[in-house]
Amino acid sequence: MATLNRDTVLSATDLEVRILDVPEWGGQIRLKTMDGTRRDMFDAELQKRRISDNEVDIREMKALLLVLTAVDDSDQMIFELRDVKELNKKSGAVLDRLWDDIRQMNGIGQSNLEEMTKNSAAVQSGSSGSD
Repeated sequence: MATLNRDTVLSATDLEVRILDVPEWGGQIRLKTMDGTRRDMFDAELQKRRISDNEVDIREMKALLLVLTAVDDSDQMIFELRDVKELNKKSGAVLDRLWDDIRQMNGIGQSNLEEMTKNSAAVQSGSSGSD
């Protein structure tokens, strides 16, 4: 394997894009892997939701990740952080479906979730926002 240099690393295409059908919303949504900036935004939002040293309130996490990964054709975020609460009111089934792809694209496995949300009472609360 070749030794990487600055130009090779900076020019590498390492952010996956997926276009997913969301018939419930009348079309498709374009999801892009979080870059370092968006991943830092995610981590910062988790810190804001810290309940204690060992607990994070993860309600709205699915909507938060959708905000950070849904992009338009120019790779600009289509939502803002202020949209999390409104998105969380959308169908829990749709959010769950998108969540699965977002987690896979961003390397967020079950062990990562458990580490991020140690001992959180809301980890599997089912609070995806569907009413």
